[in-house]
Amino acid sequence: MAPKKEQWDKDAYGLDEAKEIWGNVAGTIDYMDLGFKAKKPDWKKLAALMKKANKPASYYMTLDGLKYTFEVHVGSKRLVLNKVDFGKLRDERKQRDILRKLSLRTKLVTKEELAKFDEQHADAEDGPEAIKINKEIDRLKNELAFMRQTAEAANYRSKTVDKALFMNKEFKAWAARKGYGAFVSFLIDVDDKRGWSSDVVAFLKLGKKTGLRESTLRALLKALKDREQPDFTEARKEVARIVNKVMLPKYNKEKMRELTDEMKAHQAKVRALEKKLVALKAA
Repeated sequence: MAPKKEQWDKDAYGLDEAKEIWGNVAGTIDYMDLGFKAKKPDWKKLAALMKKANKPASYYMTLDGLKYTFEVHVGSKRLVLNKVDFGKLRDERKQRDILRKLSLRTKLVTKEELAKFDEQHADAEDGPEAIKINKEIDRLKNELAFMRQTAEAANYRSKTVDKALFMNKEFKAWAARKGYGAFVSFLIDVDDKRGWSSDVVAFLKLGKKTGLRESTLRALLKALKDREQPDFTEARKEVARIVNKVMLPKYNKEKMRELTDEMKAHQAKVRALEKKLVALKAA
């Protein structure tokens, strides 16, 4: 493969920003599981370079064949942080897995280059079936990588309801299936200041099922009857409390269980295909 260079994240115009971006990059490298930890720059040296050149710091990764470098540039100067030769991995399957991970998260390795690696390192007996199995293993591993990212992200860890959650189609669909749709619709319309919307009125007509205190519900129903300007301040707090204490824990637990089960199923499929591949090559 021809040497390639790619910038990690954006330019950093101050040391604090350089530290923040390094943290993001280091976390991504850890997540990619490339077999090494991102090294911190010498912050004093980096600050001096930025001050002298009056230029931002930029993090770059390069790949020359199987030699990977992680470095930070300031103008024409650079500080090498990590230098790893994946070619020293004796197991070609491990080399290929590194390239697969890089192809998934970066532009350093294309699908075509990954296919070429397979072609160059193929055993004489590798036929269409082995190639097909390898492609399926790649697909499953790539899906697993995204599942792990979802599991580690904030997707199913929310503890308080917010606008981002309201925009989550998966959450809204789940709430509707579980009979909580009216609660979500009420909060959305209240936050969007839609007044006596059809969803707000339908929610209030649920009566005791709303979970609102009797005094809160009675005051709003009276205001609705008299066509007065509504004040949803207290009702919003009470409904949000129900969502936070009841709905979100159930949602998070259920979705994490589904995700974990799906990951286990993928892992089992990968193991079965890898055994099949070994048996195919041994035949």
